[in-house]
Amino acid sequence: MARGVKWGCSYKKTTLIVCSVNIVIALYVLRSIYGSLYLYSNDDLVNAVKYTPDEISKMEEAIRIRRASEPTKLKKLVKQLKVEFGERDAVVELPAGVKHNLTNEIIQRLRSLSGNASTSEQREAVEKWRNEKLQEVKQSTNLKKGGNSTFLQEQAGITISLMNC
Repeated sequence: MARGVKWGCSYKKTTLIVCSVNIVIALYVLRSIYGSLYLYSNDDLVNAVKYTPDEISKMEEAIRIRRASEPTKLKKLVKQLKVEFGERDAVVELPAGVKHNLTNEIIQRLRSLSGNASTSEQREAVEKWRNEKLQEVKQSTNLKKGGNSTFLQEQAGITISLMNC
């Protein structure tokens, strides 16, 4: 029926109208987001606590007293002790051969006990071995102090320090 009627809108005009509407909607969304940011930030400012100068001076005095009562000397001493003990606690290990020999001696000492030896008897045997070994190492270091064997003296010193723990 309406074959001869033209709508009057081309594709270009339709595209231009759609883009304009999209831009208007985008601007509206941006405005609402931007406005909500200021809305919330204003509420925070209104609800903020307002202190009087007297209250502020009392808070500053409390902070000053708290800082003055800190045990600064104790803190310094603790730091120094940590440094000292950190240096002393250096990991000292025996060479693998010496460690192997010591473990073999302990195992032999435990095997020499009866098969049904209690835990306390095993501990006593190991403690007795440790004391004997300490005496042996101390005697060997006293005898060899005049010698050139510094490696054996170092091993003996390490063994003594480990066994005294």
